[in-house]
Amino acid sequence: MPPRERTAAVAAFGRLLKSLRLKRFNKKLTSRAVAERLKQMGVQTSGGSIRGYESGWNKAFDPVVLDALAELYRVPLSGLIAALKANRENPDLSDFEIEQIIRTKARAHDAQTVALSRIAEIGQRLAQIGAELDDFAIEATELIAYSSTPADPRRQTPKTRNGPPERHSGS
Repeated sequence: MPPRERTAAVAAFGRLLKSLRLKRFNKKLTSRAVAERLKQMGVQTSGGSIRGYESGWNKAFDPVVLDALAELYRVPLSGLIAALKANRENPDLSDFEIEQIIRTKARAHDAQTVALSRIAEIGQRLAQIGAELDDFAIEATELIAYSSTPADPRRQTPKTRNGPPERHSGS
């Protein structure tokens, strides 16, 4: 019986994972070291599993491992998932094409992050404006209440009780 030929199911995706590891850690982090880092993050896996991911032989990826790899490699999880999906749909995907997918997702993720940050800033400013408006409303209510209260006749002086004092001519 001839030996079974093993082909990578998602080779381009595997190469992407390996290139992300090498770029992120300047070629200093082995697949075994990646597995150790993932264990520190609470994700149980082995160096062999990471090598399987990077070789593209793995057909069933653990979503928890993919999420941890995205965090470790500082790429959006949606980018990894889109790259994996594209490689499953087109097994002959080039490295350039798969890197374009993740770059596009990363830019979209960055733009979304900026937009969410700006929305949060606007929300904080609106809360400040709302607090200032509340303060103005309280002041206005107090001024209206003060100005509409009739004057206490006991506090009026003889000069102001019945209008201005009479003027006597000096002759």
